[in-house]
Amino acid sequence: MATDTVLELVGVTRVFGEGAGQVVAVERADLRVGKGELLLIMGPSGSGKTTLLTMAGGLLPPTSGHIRLGGRDLTALSDGELSRLRQQHIGFVFQSFNLLAALTALENVEVALGLAGRDGQGAKREARRLLEDLGLGHRLHHHPRDLSGGEKQRVSVARALANNPELVLADEPTANLDSQKGREVVELLRKVAKEMGKTVIVVSHDHRIRELADRVLWLEDGKLKEMEVHRDPVCGMEIDPARAKASLAYEGKVYYFCAAGCLQLFQKDPGQFLASQSSAL
Repeated sequence: MATDTVLELVGVTRVFGEGAGQVVAVERADLRVGKGELLLIMGPSGSGKTTLLTMAGGLLPPTSGHIRLGGRDLTALSDGELSRLRQQHIGFVFQSFNLLAALTALENVEVALGLAGRDGQGAKREARRLLEDLGLGHRLHHHPRDLSGGEKQRVSVARALANNPELVLADEPTANLDSQKGREVVELLRKVAKEMGKTVIVVSHDHRIRELADRVLWLEDGKLKEMEVHRDPVCGMEIDPARAKASLAYEGKVYYFCAAGCLQLFQKDPGQFLASQSSAL
């Protein structure tokens, strides 16, 4: 395993049910994610994304295969050992925020620090620092009901970082946010990866955040694959080649189009669109 690999999945499969009712949620998934990497796993609803993330976080055992975090095989650990590993090495960000309504933003993060073995004034100072670093210094004493969706998710990220984890797992973190706030949260997770050196895995069906990831994988029918994405040179729309409406080989390169109309415009004057595409880069 590469020295910078933080999380590794080898032949991971998860099956639910038996007999005729058996469902293969994840099938023979292989994955390596390095330190400082922001990985986005996409796919339709029910494709197994959350199942995969839950297994990576040590909350659900695989039916077969191995999951290694920092070289430790999660599939060989006892429940108690897994619990300690999660507390010390993994942070979770949920789409529904999961904040304690009776506590302030500061207190929500303090609770997480307490679970990680920190308490007293040291925990209060660390909780304040985390929230200030995430732009919430002016909202420390507000309760979740008084925070916007984006602010709640920032508190959730701060809480996930409380145990100084190697790995941060985010399950649909933009699902309850508008486009702008969702992007801000993913930009924040990218900062966590790049500036704090954390390994961050986001599962989402939100195509708007793809460009922020270092790598994008597609999960469908339980199978993981690299997501190949191209941009229509006419309208600029991002296109999965497997779903393109048309394609054309031009000067040694294949271009993909969202519709026959874009292909026709391109054929009339390819130079016009390739020049504008180059100037946008």
